[in-house]
Amino acid sequence: DLIIGSDVLYQRDHADLLAGFFAEHANPHAEILITDPGRNHGNALNRALAAQGYACTQERRRFEASENPPFRGRLLGYRR
Repeated sequence: DLIIGSDVLYQRDHADLLAGFFAEHANPHAEILITDPGRNHGNALNRALAAQGYACTQERRRFEASENPPFRGRLLGYRR
């Protein structure tokens, strides 16, 4: 029902690997939360999961206490 991923969007191919994992393992009403470290791979995951029927919410987040806005990281949420 809830899948949480952190430190999983660091390489270019990770978005496709994650989308394949979710297609195989997520139940139809699962909620998915992923931290995106800001390396521009989150948008590829957004597109791949949109093709599977997921809607995405994004929230800029402070991942370290020393970070000041604008933050590079995002919390990505997905639901069908």
